[in-house]
Amino acid sequence: MIVSLSFIILVTLLLSAIFKKLHLPTIIAMILAGILLGPQLLNVVDDSILSISTELRQIALVVILLRAGMSIDLSDLKQVGKRAVLMSFLPPLTEMILVTLFAVFVMKWSVLDSAILGSILAAVSLAVVVPKTIEMAQDKKGVAKRIPQMILAASSIDNVFVIVVFSILISTSSSGSTNWIGLINIPLSIILGILLGLCIGLFFVYLFKKIHVRDTVKVLVFMAMSFLVISIQNWLEDIVSISGYLAILVIGSVLLAKYPVLAKRMTDKFGKVWVGAEIMLFVLIGCALDLSQVVQILWLGLGLITLSMFFRILVVWMIQRRSNLDKQELRFVISSTIPKATMQAAIGAIPLSMGLSSGQSILGIAVFAILLTAPIGAILMEIHEKKMIPDTK
Repeated sequence: MIVSLSFIILVTLLLSAIFKKLHLPTIIAMILAGILLGPQLLNVVDDSILSISTELRQIALVVILLRAGMSIDLSDLKQVGKRAVLMSFLPPLTEMILVTLFAVFVMKWSVLDSAILGSILAAVSLAVVVPKTIEMAQDKKGVAKRIPQMILAASSIDNVFVIVVFSILISTSSSGSTNWIGLINIPLSIILGILLGLCIGLFFVYLFKKIHVRDTVKVLVFMAMSFLVISIQNWLEDIVSISGYLAILVIGSVLLAKYPVLAKRMTDKFGKVWVGAEIMLFVLIGCALDLSQVVQILWLGLGLITLSMFFRILVVWMIQRRSNLDKQELRFVISSTIPKATMQAAIGAIPLSMGLSSGQSILGIAVFAILLTAPIGAILMEIHEKKMIPDTK
């Protein structure tokens, strides 16, 4: 395992450095490193690492959600409420429906497998969007119109919405019967997730104001509690539906609202943790990819992704067309909804690990989505952000 980790880190860092020079997202380099080192080519990644890949991806997802939560200022969210809410739900919902219909009628998949694919593809990438949006806010661009806050809030809630739907569909697939009650329980899952996150977040605020420990210890406590929250979700899934992922997001938001000084320090700490978590997340996705099966659905996958992105962009434009954004700001907002990477990497391999017949195809299309949209979205965000004029106030 030690030798495998050495190869993963060194090869990934080398490829990432090359991609940075080419001004391409390093996420692509990480996936390529996984393909190169994985069973398909060099086969130097130890089986012990591959056997716990699901758990490692879940750790990365926890880091993403905590960072995102600590970036959502609820007071700012109120000021961009309507647009943020519409951006949170309409684009992913439209994409889910479109992908499901395409997979059912064109690819001849079952409705359930098609819906699972739709829920995986619908999430925007926090790993691509969050850093660029935070940079935009630091440069004082779009801050007066709350554009960074709107994008951070919308992309975070977009991911949570997708996770909730995905988890219910996966639960339905595991039980072997259509879980319509589970679909009805979506509002309950969201409400209980928010309440659980509020309780834990307020407890942490009280605890860390009373007890002073190193920030590194606080990071470990946040991580441990987040793992426990996910376990609680799994333990209670047959009794009541709770969105553990939403609870984790709310924990971060409560910390920012009630203890902003600590939240900003924690954001920096989790940013450092993310460096390692990101490598493992995307490299393991590359390792899990079966290239021979992926080639078989190449053109269908590309057609599906292109079509779904066209309608997603159209929906975002319709939401924002009557807003007070100028052309460059509107283009930046639209570009921020294009990249897919983080959630597709975190949950794209779950259907395969569960033994779904379409699991490898779902993973292949998820990787196509990353390779196609992540660089396009990142490049467009960079172009339009540079053309925006900083706020004078």
